[in-house]
Amino acid sequence: MTLRSPVPHRWKIFFAGAPTSGRIFLGNSRRHVSFWSYGAFIQDDWHVSKRFSVNLGVRYELNTVIKEADNLLGNFDFQQGLVQVGKQISSPYNGDHNNFAPRVGFAWT
Repeated sequence: MTLRSPVPHRWKIFFAGAPTSGRIFLGNSRRHVSFWSYGAFIQDDWHVSKRFSVNLGVRYELNTVIKEADNLLGNFDFQQGLVQVGKQISSPYNGDHNNFAPRVGFAWT
């Protein structure tokens, strides 16, 4: 019976500090990225009795899609392959605009 290691051979060599090959990437890796994040919530307290309170509310968060000043971002599309923002696509991914979260709490004093 032969036991196989769950760690691939390449990783063993890497972690041992004895790699057999490597790569050097040339070029300017500087990127000018930006995105915005917003958050808001509304909450109200309802005093059911002198000793019992219920807190209800909703929270909304919005994180905009990342942008790069010179359109130097890309992504992989299964149908088109590697794509670049500003050429084949307008943004690296679609934004998520439905980030609502309920807020519920109670207190007994």
